[in-house]
Amino acid sequence: MAKKDEKPITEQTGQPPVEKGQAKPGEVPEKEKESDASAARHQWIAEAAYHKARARGFEPGYEESDWLETEREYEQAHPSKEEG
Repeated sequence: MAKKDEKPITEQTGQPPVEKGQAKPGEVPEKEKESDASAARHQWIAEAAYHKARARGFEPGYEESDWLETEREYEQAHPSKEEG
């Protein structure tokens, strides 16, 4: 018999039932997927902005414009799934 704080185990999987919003066993939670995608996006932009600065000889004063321009390039190259 299950204790008061324990969740019941389903007969088919032997796993506790999945609550709404939770990832199923073996799946990556949506929150982690978003975090991984966000980190990959940031890394891509940082590297591309670095290459822009390097090509210019690291002349100061262009850091923000390099970043913003590279963000636009990223969005064009990687359209979000929500946008049709």
